[in-house]
Amino acid sequence: MALFSGDIGVVKMANGFLFIATALLLYHLFNTIGDSAHLAFIAALFTLANGHMLRSSTIIMSEIPFLFFSLLTLLLFIRVGDATDLKSACKTPIPTYI
Repeated sequence: MALFSGDIGVVKMANGFLFIATALLLYHLFNTIGDSAHLAFIAALFTLANGHMLRSSTIIMSEIPFLFFSLLTLLLFIRVGDATDLKSACKTPIPTYI
């Protein structure tokens, strides 16, 4: 059972989309941690220009989804650490039993 599609092109496009989303998450993470938006932009740009990352985003492997979800988790942990409660950290309605 395929998650997206059985077509290899669709899976490669999803992997490329996650690579671009990873660069955006990296920019947002560095902008949250540091004070310089220019440094965050340069770090995201270097990630987009990295040959190993480009190669991993064009083949069907798990490095890019792993990096995307790892950065997403790290950003969520930073938001939870800065917020007073979990609801304001996620900025989405969360059930009260959490």
